[in-house]
Amino acid sequence: QTYINLPLSFLYGSNVAPLPSFRSDSAVIIFPGFGGTDENTDRLQKEIQKSDQDRNEKRFVTVYDWSKWRGETLRAAYNSKVVGKTIGRQLAYQHQQVTPLKELHVIGISVGAFAADSCINEYQRIVGSSMEEEGKKEKQNPTKTRLTLLDPFTSLGVFGAGYGKKYFGRTSDYCEHFVNT
Repeated sequence: QTYINLPLSFLYGSNVAPLPSFRSDSAVIIFPGFGGTDENTDRLQKEIQKSDQDRNEKRFVTVYDWSKWRGETLRAAYNSKVVGKTIGRQLAYQHQQVTPLKELHVIGISVGAFAADSCINEYQRIVGSSMEEEGKKEKQNPTKTRLTLLDPFTSLGVFGAGYGKKYFGRTSDYCEHFVNT
């Protein structure tokens, strides 16, 4: 348990890198699986951008390569959660300080599902709690959140079998799950 809880900066020599800055009020973040970015994640990003262009929609679309902080198979799901939480915190800051987000679509592939789910969880936690502080408790978070899981890996470490089935998508407005069989 001690090994699992060591900070990423201690193990890998750096903190999780932020997303590039953007001014759009809609974002799509893609978290690849254990193997990192590949032709499929690149194609997914390009197809989303092409679809947006065809529909004259202006969304920030990026593949977030978290492989630098992935670690080995024992830590990968835990590290993925930390990366997602960090990016969710950044998006919440973006929402509060730069451009309020109207839509946030986060896609997680394989073990990247942990990052995607944690990203939305952290974003919702921060934006929702700041609205309560402003006395807007009756209003829900104005951002529509969507979580897409593509062949998600669902076991959190050795003893966390079934974690994904139990927890993924609980805080997103809409969650979809695609499995290749």
